[in-house]
Amino acid sequence: MTREETSRLGAVVLHHRNWPGIRATLDALLAQVSAACEVVVVDNASHDGSVDAIRSGYPDLHVIELAENRGYGPGMNAGIAALGDRDSFLLMTHDCVLGSTCLSTLADALGTDLGLGIVGPLIAWRSRPDYVLSVGGVLAGRRQITHHRGWEELVADRRDTGLREAQWLEGACLLIRSEVFSSVGPFDEHYFMYFEETELCVRAARAGWRLACDTGAIAWQEPGQPSHSLWTRNRLRFVMRNFPARVVAFEIAGRLEAIASRLVSLDPDDRRTARSMLRGLAAIPLRSDPERLYGRGKQRDPRASGRARTA
Repeated sequence: MTREETSRLGAVVLHHRNWPGIRATLDALLAQVSAACEVVVVDNASHDGSVDAIRSGYPDLHVIELAENRGYGPGMNAGIAALGDRDSFLLMTHDCVLGSTCLSTLADALGTDLGLGIVGPLIAWRSRPDYVLSVGGVLAGRRQITHHRGWEELVADRRDTGLREAQWLEGACLLIRSEVFSSVGPFDEHYFMYFEETELCVRAARAGWRLACDTGAIAWQEPGQPSHSLWTRNRLRFVMRNFPARVVAFEIAGRLEAIASRLVSLDPDDRRTARSMLRGLAAIPLRSDPERLYGRGKQRDPRASGRARTA
């Protein structure tokens, strides 16, 4: 697919306080799109001067400055709405950098397979570019645990191995056919962060769309440190909304077992994690604001990403 053929594609880059880091994301994206392909930067209430810097550095871009940070889903929905009528939408986070042919490879996959609703690239670590973060995801076991395929494997062993069917894809970079949103609706806006893209993928699959990682396309990302509280809350919410009661029961039992083992640990970090997880479990019946949970109980190792680690 040529640059001109991407004119019916719109791109959303979700940003929050990542200037000048977002420059690498935007430069790699803009090198691959035609002038007719509108790119929208949605700023999630940074309020730190970064929006002015983006507008100054990229005067031709449409920048939407949201009044408050309500998270991934609302931000992406705002960008999609602003783009209007498009054949497909490329959705990216501000820390994701596309390989030089990533967009055309993904667009070709979507254009040649009408049953494919969502496609994403092989995603590697920006800090360790030879190692895989994700080759698409699966839902495994009686708890429907979210696992990344290819986690920590060598990129060389996974690259260019064709389309790999997936049950969900990493939200850092998604190319989504517009009909998917027509059939299943927008992102759920009540997660703030974690699992909103997973839920959209599950809804799309149940509506008959296929999902895949195209290993001919590559992007690099560096996930931030996750919040145990928000991760636990959203994990339970995702299971409750999408699976039978027995799966919910298994999830609660498994989470309580993990909490109990950490509470009796001699390691203070383990005990701190357990308390964070308890806050996350309690957030569902208490109807706590998910935004308030974000940032509490974060893991120290940024590679222990909430999306990547599943226990």
